[in-house]
Amino acid sequence: MILFIVAGLNAFLFHRGIHRRVFEWERSPVLPGRARAAGAISLAAWALIIVAGRLIAYNWFDCDIPGQPGWADWAAGCPVAGD
Repeated sequence: MILFIVAGLNAFLFHRGIHRRVFEWERSPVLPGRARAAGAISLAAWALIIVAGRLIAYNWFDCDIPGQPGWADWAAGCPVAGD
């Protein structure tokens, strides 16, 4: 969900600021750095969204694995001793 927020915020900031001077881009042989950065952020965010979506199907942490870090037990929703 954080990546969706990043992608949405990137698109909002692009259209709110950088895109307002798009008519100047035709005269320049190279795109402005901020426009290229926004494009790179967009590509990276959407690529990571796709990868994260594909990884949802895998169960990375099981509650019965001994020696698993405490954060992994918490993230997997494993019951804590004494519950």
